[in-house]
Amino acid sequence: MKRKTVFLIVLVNCTLLLTACFRPNYNVEGFNKTPSFTHDIQQDDKTLVFVSLSGGGTRAAAMSWKVLEELKKIPYPYIDKNGQRVESTLADEIDYISGISGGSFTAAAWCLYKDNMELFRRRFIERNIELAIEQMVDICKHLVSGLDLKEPETYSECFESLAASNIIHAESVATFQTMVRFRNMLIHIYDGVDDSITYGIYAKRTGDFRLFISQLREFIHKAQKHTEQ
Repeated sequence: MKRKTVFLIVLVNCTLLLTACFRPNYNVEGFNKTPSFTHDIQQDDKTLVFVSLSGGGTRAAAMSWKVLEELKKIPYPYIDKNGQRVESTLADEIDYISGISGGSFTAAAWCLYKDNMELFRRRFIERNIELAIEQMVDICKHLVSGLDLKEPETYSECFESLAASNIIHAESVATFQTMVRFRNMLIHIYDGVDDSITYGIYAKRTGDFRLFISQLREFIHKAQKHTEQ
């Protein structure tokens, strides 16, 4: 009887979870209202511009975001139907945009608030980096506490404590400390962060996260072998 009761509870819970996945929570009051777009713009009727954004997780989203931002800087002057010269950009001439996987997040953001991609940069592009670095710091603090290492006064010193105990490589400490400083910039000096630095991390520096993981795995592997002996 108890086993059947447990099974029934699990089944009900699973059903509720699946129902939550299938049934979107609509804003009923505003569902039938026609959306108003504030970024309707004049475009060259003779040109049709398609943009397709590829997949590849957060890196693809970041690359797509940076490409769209750069398209805003490329002039596209044209003559309208009244014979007047119109100053436009390639970004403003985009007629259709699509995306898959990571690129779809950027495509959706572009459709929602094309003229204010700053929101997407803050809440998605930069926020993901910030959270990843904070996870590194959390792991570092857990190791310091669990192994009774020297208590650091700052997040940066936390990596020094790990290096002093041969948990991570000493030559990698400066890299990890730079990551922490960038995380602090994102939080405290928000308007001062250069987009090229943020994009550069996605394009060239994601390996720093893998480096941290690989060194922790190396330490765990050695600790396991020592325990077996």
